[in-house]
Amino acid sequence: MYFRVDMNNIIATGHVMRCLAMAEGFKDAGEECTFILADDFAKEFIESRGHSVIVLGTRWDDMDSEISSILDIVSKYNITKMIVDSYYVTYKYLEALNKCTSVAYIDDNNAFIYPVDMVIACGIWFDYSMYKEQYKNMNTRLLLGTKYVPLRKEFSLVKECNKDIDVMITTGGTDTYNVAGRLIDSIKINHPEWKVMVISSRLPKELETDNIKIKGNVTNMSEIMSASRVAISASGSTLYELCSCKIPTICFAFADNQLEFAAEMGRQGVMEYVGDARVKDDIIEQIVMATNNLLADFTRQMEVKQKMSGMIDGKGVERIVEEWLCKN
Repeated sequence: MYFRVDMNNIIATGHVMRCLAMAEGFKDAGEECTFILADDFAKEFIESRGHSVIVLGTRWDDMDSEISSILDIVSKYNITKMIVDSYYVTYKYLEALNKCTSVAYIDDNNAFIYPVDMVIACGIWFDYSMYKEQYKNMNTRLLLGTKYVPLRKEFSLVKECNKDIDVMITTGGTDTYNVAGRLIDSIKINHPEWKVMVISSRLPKELETDNIKIKGNVTNMSEIMSASRVAISASGSTLYELCSCKIPTICFAFADNQLEFAAEMGRQGVMEYVGDARVKDDIIEQIVMATNNLLADFTRQMEVKQKMSGMIDGKGVERIVEEWLCKN
């Protein structure tokens, strides 16, 4: 199985992480997995997870310019199956690729009708009936709904544990607006009694206190989540992980492609959505206040846990692998 995906200072870790989750499932099913990248930014990270990497040496934000390169790779390695996960693909790119190999596309935007063999769309904000109408005269297989959310195996084996952490903070791999750092500063002043775990590889350890710990390169995220009473998280696939662990969450966005997801979590009452960090000057105060309220409201915590339990079961990868291998 081959994955075409990128990660860099602009593209956050979410695309690569969900592809790694799927790769874990395909590997368990006996499929060796290789990642194809535009550049070597994520090469070492992916190789450390036990997968091979091919670097094209192309522009991640101009995928049409790599069509000849990717088709050469398909021919050279006799690739029969590929999963593509990028917002920068075009109709031309996918059409050319799908003529040479069987392609599944991971979709978050429904930007156009994708000329591929399979579309995986699991966002809670989607109108799935629209997909069915758009593809009704095509042979494209549709995997729709949150039951196909690709989470790592650890999130299908979540266990209840003691809540040793009051608040877990995770803001993704980029955190352009330093939300985590600003939250630490605010919590030190306003809530020094909270026991806080911040998941970040970029923040210096000097920011730690007796009650605020910073941890990077986490390999046991489900354990940390499960040990937390409440979480603060940027929008993205981490929100699904938190649902799998049933952790009451305050969520926010700081990118256009995060807005609808986080807002829909709020509309459905699954999480407390506090807005867009790019435009709200008081976003830190709003997050801290919402967190304090949620920590104090046991009834609300139980309500959101119930809604989370009906959304994600952690078996999305198993379903994707079964559908894809059955088709191919």
